[in-house]
Amino acid sequence: MPTIACPQCGQEVRVFLIESRYEGPLRCAQCKGLFRVTIEGSKLKEWQPMTEEELKAAQEVEALKAKFRRTPKED
Repeated sequence: MPTIACPQCGQEVRVFLIESRYEGPLRCAQCKGLFRVTIEGSKLKEWQPMTEEELKAAQEVEALKAKFRRTPKED
């Protein structure tokens, strides 16, 4: 399980990755900072601060994508 340092406070954050690359939101348990991150392997490659509104919008988009992936096609 890789750990990365929070870009805001430096606290180590454990990340549980299913794949070797992750791109999405990450919240620090220590300072509650919210970031959009790119993690490759166990290294933080890129990060940007993220607002609660941006997180909510991203979650809504992902929910819609999941809904359409599950919808069976009719012929």
